[in-house]
Amino acid sequence: LPPEQTLPPLQTVGPVTQLVDLSVGGSASSGPIQVEVPPQAVSGVASVSLSIQPPSTPPTYPNWGYRGTIVADITMKDPAGNVIQKPDKVVKLTFQYADADLLLAGGNPNNLFIARYDKDTKTWERLTVTVDTTAKTLTAEVNHFSIFSILAVPSPMITGPADRTVSFNFAPALSWTNPPVTTQYQIQVVPFNNAGPGINLIRNAEASFQV
Repeated sequence: LPPEQTLPPLQTVGPVTQLVDLSVGGSASSGPIQVEVPPQAVSGVASVSLSIQPPSTPPTYPNWGYRGTIVADITMKDPAGNVIQKPDKVVKLTFQYADADLLLAGGNPNNLFIARYDKDTKTWERLTVTVDTTAKTLTAEVNHFSIFSILAVPSPMITGPADRTVSFNFAPALSWTNPPVTTQYQIQVVPFNNAGPGINLIRNAEASFQV
């Protein structure tokens, strides 16, 4: 992964605190972030305060993804000031990604995702996201508040013959490095003009491979 100084600058986040009436639900926004809370998200509580702010201590990022332009610590508290770690209903979290995030993802928005940092285990959990390429947003449903960030998974780094090169021997070599979160990949070798059987190989991922 690139050193920290080569990563894009962070978008401005908070601090913002919004009171949410749980009889009707509500939302809080700060720059590229929106958090939507449904009605009765926390049982036995009439209202909550929702805060979005930069983390006081930047977390260590995983070696399987690039830190994007959004990092935020999102917290919920009851009227007495007690922290609510897990609401009873899922909360919708939306991040608006920047062009710099897209560049980290190799131009593919499907290589962008939201991750949640577990402060106890000091690990990152990749969340399932919905990508809206028109609005440039990533949306995830969360049931636990913590530090959240955009992370990008890079595209494979491939070196070898140019696309559609025809080889008459086994001299050309195709090499690549799999993205860090790859679990399996597929290799297809097709004879010229489809004259003969092809090769279809599915492999469990190593860090790199050469054929």
